[in-house]
Amino acid sequence: MTWRGVHTACKSVRSSRGCAGHVNIMTLDVMLVIFLICTSFSRSDYSADFAGNEVAESECCYAANIPNISQFSLPVNMAFIIGAQKSGTTYLFDELVAKHPHIKARSKDGSSSFKFNSVKEPHLFNRMPLLWTHMMEYLKSYALAGSPQDRSLTFLDGTPDYMHIASSPCRLSKVFPDAKLIVVLRDPVQRALSQWNMIRTLSQKPPVKDFDLEVAGEIALLENHCCRLEESSDEEALEGDEAGLSDRSEPQQKSSKTLNPSARKRRNLSASHRRHLSTAWNDCFKCTFWCGNYTGPLRLSFKDIKPFKSRAPPNTCTQVFGPHAIVRRGFYAYQLEWWLHHFKPEQFLIIDHNELLDKSQTTLRRVVKFLGHDPELLQEPPEEVKKEIVLSHQPEKAAGKEWVLSTGGWSIPRNKSVDNQYAEAIHRLNEYYKPANERLRSLLNSVWPKSSGAQRDAAWRFLN
Repeated sequence: MTWRGVHTACKSVRSSRGCAGHVNIMTLDVMLVIFLICTSFSRSDYSADFAGNEVAESECCYAANIPNISQFSLPVNMAFIIGAQKSGTTYLFDELVAKHPHIKARSKDGSSSFKFNSVKEPHLFNRMPLLWTHMMEYLKSYALAGSPQDRSLTFLDGTPDYMHIASSPCRLSKVFPDAKLIVVLRDPVQRALSQWNMIRTLSQKPPVKDFDLEVAGEIALLENHCCRLEESSDEEALEGDEAGLSDRSEPQQKSSKTLNPSARKRRNLSASHRRHLSTAWNDCFKCTFWCGNYTGPLRLSFKDIKPFKSRAPPNTCTQVFGPHAIVRRGFYAYQLEWWLHHFKPEQFLIIDHNELLDKSQTTLRRVVKFLGHDPELLQEPPEEVKKEIVLSHQPEKAAGKEWVLSTGGWSIPRNKSVDNQYAEAIHRLNEYYKPANERLRSLLNSVWPKSSGAQRDAAWRFLN
């Protein structure tokens, strides 16, 4: 059977199931045969290039494998600002690499493939395909900034899309298992408005609809695909977790109201912490990459993708949940729970957006200390250095506009009439996020208790 035939058959199997997992079209016998073919095809497509770097299909997308990294010289200290988009990640990135001599961004010297914002955002671990040449160029760009084996240096990747792409922690944990992870969170409604405003103002493609239509459309898509994350309560998650722990061999089924946690052992967490963790995010977005929802073969080579310039071939990535992810990016708790399946809690630093606004220098010192460096080495860089860093990821359309912040980063002002124009959609989204925000509060209190208390509550206003 050809790949296209297998791909069509596999899509038929998926489309034959409803939210509760009931079979509507095909008989169980036919489905079993196709399932075996699909499984055999995906596993037979491995290459020696991926030897030792396969991810477990029961946990991660079958296509989330990474090239063999044994021949590469990896940086000793690697850190990532994984999200959330439109939460101040560019400002934080600018401040860190401009003001501290031992925190390095990648260098674009000698590379013609660098595009807008790629110094800050390489988009390596969320791309499809991820080829050997991509990994080589990625590591080379950091080696040009400093010696990878120099333990006094930390290299910084500031791609905020990593946080909401389920395959990113699968891949990243295979390459940099000891990485430091910085997370900046913002009121999810204000974050959504900011992203929508950016797409509209910069005329990015695909074009964005009116805010109320974007919100309603994405919520409908999530519900149609059984990803009704806003209805999942702590009690439901706890019941699902306990059921899963009783039988670790059987995968959990998704219901129409909540996504039960998997039975996998929660790494490096106490029993009380494990009770709050689920794999709901991976259950919903397991094979979603930067290009969309991937349904192609396990491995791609340059020969396979030619002449599509390192992009996945047509018909292998589809926008099942919509291209912008304006709504789903705001489910922070579920995203962090999935990342905690791959990294230890102490590898994370969680920051609220308001901390960057209200106590920027204090917060910056805290980040530097978290990365293992001396905050006393922070100093204002020469103006030309700072300007070069900002211009490396300022959109061309911003030229001549006062979008660049004097403190670093850039921000697109929003018309004040927008909040009134879309008041109903904003209210709906506030209500929609309430259970997820409460789940985030519980997660912060249980997994990162040092961030709780009056000091945190003063900053995390959207959780109050």
